[in-house]
Amino acid sequence: MSKELEIIGLIPASGKASRIQPIPCSKEVMPIAFQQMANGQEAPRVISQNTVDAYIEAGASRIFFIIRKGKWDIPNYYGDGSEFGTQMAYLIMNRPFGIPYTLDQAHSYVQDAICLLGFPDMLVDPADAYKHLVDKLKEVDADVVLGLFPIHDEVQKTKSDMVGIDANGDVLDIQVKPRETNLHYSWGMAAWKPDFSNFMHEYLKEDEKKFLTNPDAPETYPGHVILEAAKAGMKVSSVCFDEGSFVDLGTPVKLKNMFSST
Repeated sequence: MSKELEIIGLIPASGKASRIQPIPCSKEVMPIAFQQMANGQEAPRVISQNTVDAYIEAGASRIFFIIRKGKWDIPNYYGDGSEFGTQMAYLIMNRPFGIPYTLDQAHSYVQDAICLLGFPDMLVDPADAYKHLVDKLKEVDADVVLGLFPIHDEVQKTKSDMVGIDANGDVLDIQVKPRETNLHYSWGMAAWKPDFSNFMHEYLKEDEKKFLTNPDAPETYPGHVILEAAKAGMKVSSVCFDEGSFVDLGTPVKLKNMFSST
């Protein structure tokens, strides 16, 4: 019997939250509600806890925040994770060339595990969406599974990664922030096996060279790496949440709407 792979959640948290500045804390620990803790006391619920709880629901035994220097309020808030029902650790982002480089900071810790990728300011419905991704990884023996959500707004499509799939849900194309597109799904979350972690690690070794020769080279996005993995023969599949949604809370409009509805 093959060994069951550990599930580890990754949360890239090295950004500056420029869209909602000025704020008095890191975006990831900005309070958005209140919750009752295990000891019975009420405490603020921060924006990134939606992702933390979703990872735990999917079976993640550990969660890594990858932060930049100065964002010490994140480990100050979460500590070792025990109060939130998990184990947490923190890594410092080293190469500021895009989210894949931030994620790759955890490579030596996650190279033999299933990884979950979500974003700290995303509110995902259904709450157990990551569990569906893990199940699909195993069911179809995929290397990567993307969680897809329909997007109908044409402007929003130009700010997203749009994904083309076949009848089986296998990914045929990923268009990163396209000027125009006839695709209707965007990915908002992902799960992958060790082979993809190792592919990304090696891919970034080559990709990094362009930044060393040209500091103004275009940023590398996760969608670029995932598409290259598919071209290299990896199986990239998907789960479509046609009745679901993922909401980016890290914008002034979404935050204002959320607070006005509470």
